[in-house]
Amino acid sequence: MQSYQPTPYSIAPPQNDCCCRCDNPCQYRARTRMHGARIFSSNNTELDEDPTCNNIKLRTIMQENLVKDATLAKRSIQKAVEEKFSAKFNVICANGDFSYVAYTETYCQTSNDHITCYAFKPL
Repeated sequence: MQSYQPTPYSIAPPQNDCCCRCDNPCQYRARTRMHGARIFSSNNTELDEDPTCNNIKLRTIMQENLVKDATLAKRSIQKAVEEKFSAKFNVICANGDFSYVAYTETYCQTSNDHITCYAFKPL
């Protein structure tokens, strides 16, 4: 009789680890396939090198809806992004510093003189 040994459960590190207005640089860990090949989206709006924003379309929508008030900005950004992407997005906006980690493949952080907002599509 063979014994069944379950595969050990491991949690992958967050893909996007960042804070706004802090000393630590943002980090983005791309998902990998066998033999270390990167997974690329068929969407040509991907920016693989920028750890604060990896989608030009998302950045543009966020910048168009970024206002002085954090509460109004988060709602406006979320509504516009969800309409354009036909998907659910989480949005965080703040007047000061904030730090976050997120399991996501689509994300963007943008700022104006008053607030910083971060939007991401949850996995």
